[in-house]
Amino acid sequence: MKRRQLVHVAQIHPTSFVLLFEKGMTGSSWSVRDYSQPGRVSVRYAAEFGLTLSEIRETAMRNRVMFDAPTVATSNLDYWHGLTTGYNRRYLQRTTAVSLPNSPEPVACEHTGLPSCYPLLGSEGLKNHPKWSKRHDRERILLSGRSEDWVTWNAFTLLTSASNSAWWQRLLSLAQKSNSGLKVVAEWLEIPEVRLWESVASPTGYELASRARMRCSREPRTSSTQPQSHPGRRPIRDRHSSIQLSIARFH
Repeated sequence: MKRRQLVHVAQIHPTSFVLLFEKGMTGSSWSVRDYSQPGRVSVRYAAEFGLTLSEIRETAMRNRVMFDAPTVATSNLDYWHGLTTGYNRRYLQRTTAVSLPNSPEPVACEHTGLPSCYPLLGSEGLKNHPKWSKRHDRERILLSGRSEDWVTWNAFTLLTSASNSAWWQRLLSLAQKSNSGLKVVAEWLEIPEVRLWESVASPTGYELASRARMRCSREPRTSSTQPQSHPGRRPIRDRHSSIQLSIARFH
């Protein structure tokens, strides 16, 4: 979990988001910065509140008013005031302030049955995926506004739904438009079975090019003869293994 979040908790500020800023890894040193007024910031520290950091986060998560904050300098008053007022307009003008619960346990998101700030499609399928067992990956999917894995999962859940049988042909068509020399062979026309986040060996050409780039850099891994891993690559493989598509980023 990131150390900066924009949160709304009534006991801290009844009408505005504040920047929750954690210092260190103990969870005992943190502050909140109020940018709701133009040209100024009000800073308050952990000792001033009768709340723990986990209580603040759980309350904000439960009410879906906690969002990862950008790493912009906290001295940039105009930026943070604009961001804060934007969140206030979007999320607080149509809701009322909610007090801290008696129990620290988060309430499940109505979309998924999970403690998530963001709607997750096909959550049962994701819970059966090996990625779900990794705490960091799971929390990022559920809580981060910048999770590429959340986008990937929801996008392919929509693409591969029973009502959508043309998604693969559409992707092939887009690939041909972007690569005029691409020839689609008959074996590619069958709709593939999507399997996300599997580790696969890099193609030989890509591996050689990657090693060449690293030799020109200062990275110390270039002497290794083992296949290099490329975090973030998302393979889609068909049931006959005749095609493999790796996506570095999906937006």
